[in-house]
Amino acid sequence: MSALTEHLEQQGSAFELLPHRPAWTAADEARALGINTTDVLKTLAVRTGIGYVLVVIPASCRLDLHLIRDALGDHQARLASEEELARDFADYQLGALPPLGALLGCEVYVDPEVRNHDLVVFAAGIQTESVRIRTQELFASEQVTTVPLVRQADWGTDDLIRRRRAAQQELGLARFDGHPPSGALPRGGCPSWTPWNASSLARGGRSRPSSRLRSWSCASAVTARSGRSPGTSI
Repeated sequence: MSALTEHLEQQGSAFELLPHRPAWTAADEARALGINTTDVLKTLAVRTGIGYVLVVIPASCRLDLHLIRDALGDHQARLASEEELARDFADYQLGALPPLGALLGCEVYVDPEVRNHDLVVFAAGIQTESVRIRTQELFASEQVTTVPLVRQADWGTDDLIRRRRAAQQELGLARFDGHPPSGALPRGGCPSWTPWNASSLARGGRSRPSSRLRSWSCASAVTARSGRSPGTSI
């Protein structure tokens, strides 16, 4: 019996173990099991100034780092590197972190989309086994913060602004109104968010800064210095 299954049994949770071929990502896990990626959870370790938090999103989605940074109030938060995962989560194989904060000693942040599923599947700590469990039972004994965290390729600008505002309102942060709140500028004067005007949508679902709003993004400056734009989603 693994520490994970023992933990679930101690919580009185009903679950099913699902063996499968080796899978290194949540999307691989879904393919190995022959199920939809929306039913599989992706658990990511995010490094903060004081340790780690676990971020749980559907395998079909990508984490928006802006949203988790807003939720944490830590604009230096980043995804843990493979070296950090191997060192600090040595009992769990790469790509197989379970969404169990009580077991791993981490706070847990969950995207609302996860809770829309009755049953979910997640990696059991190894690359060849998964757990199927009711979502309600999975998080029944966890201290969980539910907040919008994901970005999907087919969402428009309106959706991103809406979810970002929802994240800030849910956490009692300042209203996102196109102007940087007091103290929002980090070291170097570059905030990590950019106001957009939804009415200036261009073709292909992308948008351009409004001529009526000053862009507070440093993306162009970063591009000029490094020749590439900083990535913000995984």
